[in-house]
Amino acid sequence: MNERQFFQNPDFVAYVRMLHQLHGAIREGWDETDKGEALRDRMDEPWHNFSGDEVASLSGISADLDSLSGPPASDIRTIAADAKADLDSALEARKTGDFIGALEILRKHAGRIPAASLAYLRGQIWLEAGEYPIAAEFLQRASDLEPDNSNFRYIALHALGKSDPLKAADQARAILAESPRNPPELVLKAADILADQARILPSDQTRRELKSLIRPLQDSIFRLETSGEGQVHPDLLIRADGLIDACRRQVG
Repeated sequence: MNERQFFQNPDFVAYVRMLHQLHGAIREGWDETDKGEALRDRMDEPWHNFSGDEVASLSGISADLDSLSGPPASDIRTIAADAKADLDSALEARKTGDFIGALEILRKHAGRIPAASLAYLRGQIWLEAGEYPIAAEFLQRASDLEPDNSNFRYIALHALGKSDPLKAADQARAILAESPRNPPELVLKAADILADQARILPSDQTRRELKSLIRPLQDSIFRLETSGEGQVHPDLLIRADGLIDACRRQVG
């Protein structure tokens, strides 16, 4: 089977998800429990049906998942010059759906890429693949390793919103509670997540939740307009204005 087709194989995708679960179990300490043993039992049978190439890919993915915990393997500060050309190939592979190829290129250059950037690039591949729980973990790892990077925080929250909406809503509320201390684009993403959540609540709760979003959004617009960022990224102002209008219409 061509590597591009691995993600079209339901058994391969199911195994990747179980592998992700197992790594989480190991980190959380329940891998030796009955639940952990049951997970391993479910993983045994399909393993023997995979091709050699699939086994190699799964072993590589397992190694990638190992990087989600513990200190970074290196303290590289910038992407090495000899890795940059190949990284362009990884980005192209991701865009064309060759997720295994993209991951392999990153693995090849793992020692030449800053740990936060490596986690981010891996997370973007899993996000493109539609495997949101895995994407969310890699993107959160990138944010944890480089907490001052607002772009990493934004995309990590975006992925969490797709993976675990309730947990994302909790994070979004924490961001809005400290909205003046957070980047305007992160406040917008948090408001987006809570606005989506509000639509499934009883009508009175929906109105309260949406009403609570208006003030932080107005403050973010003010910061965008007075900092000049609104001129550089006018789409942020458009989104903020649109979200305020939507909230006001539903609040009444």
